[in-house]
Amino acid sequence: MAATAVSLLLVPFAQWLQPSGESDLVTGAQGPFPAAFGAEAPVAPEHVMRRKTGERVLVHGLSVESTTDGARAVNLRTGKEYWRYERQDESSVAMSFDVSERTVVIAYREALVGVDLRTGKRLWREDLGDGEAFRGVSLGAGQALTEVPGAVRAFDERDGRSLWTAKTPKSCPEVGVYDVYALPDHVSAVPVLCNVASLDTDAEQYYLLLGVDNRTGKALWQRRISHPRGTVRGDAHTLAAPKTRTTHRPSNCST
Repeated sequence: MAATAVSLLLVPFAQWLQPSGESDLVTGAQGPFPAAFGAEAPVAPEHVMRRKTGERVLVHGLSVESTTDGARAVNLRTGKEYWRYERQDESSVAMSFDVSERTVVIAYREALVGVDLRTGKRLWREDLGDGEAFRGVSLGAGQALTEVPGAVRAFDERDGRSLWTAKTPKSCPEVGVYDVYALPDHVSAVPVLCNVASLDTDAEQYYLLLGVDNRTGKALWQRRISHPRGTVRGDAHTLAAPKTRTTHRPSNCST
């Protein structure tokens, strides 16, 4: 009887830390989904302005932050952790992440993982192999973009379906996805760093802005730019980017 009572008491705790995969730690949402400041209910996605830094995104009353092994969300009203998702495999180190109004996508060296923003539970995992020393991810138009050798790949942010692959020029065999701008008429503008692993070689390293049809992955146009941080979205239809003048290595550039 005593053993049965102890096992029953442990059931809720086991569910609270129930892994969504062999080596995933998922705490789950702690309490109701927080409302945005000044509202009595969660605001609609189209009324949310994402504020981003390198390691934090503010959205829907949450601060989503990177951790060594994944990501966590903090309730901005209470300052308490709302949920945490982490891979417990020692070989899986979280390299980058991005957040939309519905989804958090974490990039590991060997995979992308999609997590539901409201619950902190894993939605999907896409294995990509161990070929990338660093992996980036950017979200736009409901798609998660990351790099593969000689191309940019897109996945559905909610279910992880592979959507398209856009090839980069022959002069850009090693790609690093920097960001994505979703524009009307199914166009995504994607700034990338070309030849990311060439700092100690003679290969030219440069930034490229790609225009991609985000339904098919067809490359519409491309233009070299001096740096993605200089890319400005003027309105819903316009992007302005400084044109590169000289060949340079980004590590020697000032911003």
